[in-house]
Amino acid sequence: MHKEEDTKVIPLPSELIKKVQPIEKQCIQESGSIPNSLEHLLAWTMPNDINSKKFMHCFCLKGGYIDASGNFVIDKFLNIVKDEADVKDDFAKALNKCNENKGADFLESIYEKGVCFHKISPIVFSM
Repeated sequence: MHKEEDTKVIPLPSELIKKVQPIEKQCIQESGSIPNSLEHLLAWTMPNDINSKKFMHCFCLKGGYIDASGNFVIDKFLNIVKDEADVKDDFAKALNKCNENKGADFLESIYEKGVCFHKISPIVFSM
């Protein structure tokens, strides 16, 4: 587990933000989640409720960050951190470890993977 002060905060590239904003908007509408859900997801300040879990599923699936089984698509995440050689391997290990997490159902499994990610990843993203 990484201490918060050891976690590297990486701003998402502006071109990626532009690409995912339409997905965020669509998923907020589909899920009934809170405004600025992506910012809350990145900061892990989203409510632990069904609408937030639906948003996570929608955004991650439509964005290609999870596969149809609900597992993180490791290469997609590694592409974002390709210039972070000092933590890239530990980041990949954290994603693989979190893919082992399972919840009571599909939405809960995705949420549990998110909880794991925010606990052990050496990297977190910001807007």
